[in-house]
Amino acid sequence: LRPTDPRESVAALLKGVDCARISATVDALSGTVTLKGHARSDADRERLAGSVGAVAGVQRVESDGVRVLGEPYCRVLALLDRPDFSRSAEQRYDIATVGATNQPGLRRAVGGEALSLSLSAPDYDSYLYVDHFSADGRVTHLLPTDRPDNILKADQSFRLGPEDRGRRAVISPPYGLDVITVVAANEPIFLRPRPLSEAASGYIAALDERLEALRRSGMTLRYEYAYYLLSTEPPPRTGRSAGGAGQPGAAASSASSSQR
Repeated sequence: LRPTDPRESVAALLKGVDCARISATVDALSGTVTLKGHARSDADRERLAGSVGAVAGVQRVESDGVRVLGEPYCRVLALLDRPDFSRSAEQRYDIATVGATNQPGLRRAVGGEALSLSLSAPDYDSYLYVDHFSADGRVTHLLPTDRPDNILKADQSFRLGPEDRGRRAVISPPYGLDVITVVAANEPIFLRPRPLSEAASGYIAALDERLEALRRSGMTLRYEYAYYLLSTEPPPRTGRSAGGAGQPGAAASSASSSQR
């Protein structure tokens, strides 16, 4: 007899987890299911692993690849899941190919590193908005600054950080797991610059309100987004910091920023 193939049942379970993006690799012969992605809490991760383990044909569940993301990240990802938003093709440094995989790459950075992120615009002229959300409930706006430096031609590449566009920032406390979002739109979302830093809840509400207003305006709109998970830690007491300054994808849980 052939072993039961659990892939369809496992896929159905993954669709029902709130504030989660999880992919599953299923070895139908051994009955091993490997989960990767992120969930709202440890309890959600354990509950999902238990449900998957109860599926016929599943012998073992490996869930170490599921990271826990709490608030304000659930609200951020819920906003990005708007039906008029499209995720990029796959998670890489290039925004034109970032975001469709359930598990974005986890970037690591240490205190004192300069923030530097290699990006390029999607395949249409666009306005880019790069925001850094931290676990203390704040968001720092890295692009645009107080000047219109977020207008890019189709497929135009640039580096966010000291070398090119956006705010200068270095990794600083508090350390932990954070999220950087990149949103590209063919029309400007905000007509006036946002403050350097603000409460994430207020910004999410303002962004949602602006997107609704643009949608009701009747304009032809295109949106694309990407996001990164960022793990930051204090610098080592001695020796050179791991990763080196200016590595693509580095960011801070609280990036101390200065205007260019």
